[in-house]
Amino acid sequence: MIEIKKARQEHVEGICRVCTLAYWDTYGEMRPASYIQRIVEYFYNLERVAQEMRNGEYWFAVDGGMVVGAGGVGVRRKGK
Repeated sequence: MIEIKKARQEHVEGICRVCTLAYWDTYGEMRPASYIQRIVEYFYNLERVAQEMRNGEYWFAVDGGMVVGAGGVGVRRKGK
C-alpha cells in the first residue's frame, strides 16, 4: 500500500534516488547522458534537497518502506 507522507531529513537519500531515476526515465532518450548527469547532480544531491526541505516542504510516497515518489513545494514571497 502506497502512503503519502511529509518528508523529514532521514528521507533525503530516498528522495534524491527516486528523483534521479525519474529524470533519467523521462529524458534518457531525449538528452545526452552528460547533460542529464549534470542536471541530476545539481538538483538531486543530498545537500540541495536537505536545504530545500528546510526552506519549504517535501512530500514523498512510500511503498513497503521504500521511497517511490516525491515532490517539493515552495512558497514565493511577494516581489521575488
